[in-house]
Amino acid sequence: YKDGYRDAKSTHVAFEISDATGHCTAYMPEKMAETLKKALLKHEPVTGKFLLTIDATRFDPKNPQIFAELLEVIQPSSLKN
Repeated sequence: YKDGYRDAKSTHVAFEISDATGHCTAYMPEKMAETLKKALLKHEPVTGKFLLTIDATRFDPKNPQIFAELLEVIQPSSLKN
């Protein structure tokens, strides 16, 4: 939990999202992250579209790493409620 999310450990779950071009750390509110967290804890791969936003109040322009808010997993291929 870094930068603007350093105090979010009790409210957000951190995920690393990656593709062929790179990766970012995304934080999702705990209540919204349950299904995604369960799938990952079972070591199931999760694919789909990930809706992210970068909140200006949590962004440090001096840090080259990307820390984003994960808003939704869209059309997930492997998530089941």
